[in-house]
Amino acid sequence: MLVGYVSDEYYAALADVLVELRPQSADRAAGETAPVVVRSAPSGAIYADVPAGPCEAILSHPGCGAKRSKFVVDAARPFQFRLLSDRLLGYAWPKWCRAGDDVEFRVHAVEPYKLGLWRYGYEKQFVRNVGWYDNHGPRAVMQTVPDGFFVETGVRWDAGGGRIH
Repeated sequence: MLVGYVSDEYYAALADVLVELRPQSADRAAGETAPVVVRSAPSGAIYADVPAGPCEAILSHPGCGAKRSKFVVDAARPFQFRLLSDRLLGYAWPKWCRAGDDVEFRVHAVEPYKLGLWRYGYEKQFVRNVGWYDNHGPRAVMQTVPDGFFVETGVRWDAGGGRIH
């Protein structure tokens, strides 16, 4: 049965993703269903023999951050899993501001990074270096992306995190 699809942050299909599916039984007395381990197809499709209903998926792929997702297995509605590439990604929130407004930076990084502030207008202008960020450990500032479609809601990384003035 087609359980779902797995892609990166740009909806590009990810092949050969290691997927562990753990069906969740509502009836604890019935016992646990054995986990199923499969790999995604070149199209990103995940095929597995698992019962319909609540399930937990653990996904792992070289070059991407691993993640756990709870979802409902439904043959009529394959689930869309999203993994985030191991590269520096970030944005400022809100997307634009006026002088004196607070801006929050939201970053995904698997290594230490240096953050600089730039002003974009008629010409790109360097404002200042904000600093180096290293949270003492590999993958310490790694984020995850929500599964499915999040263009309208955003990813909400580091909500309430680093503010600069």
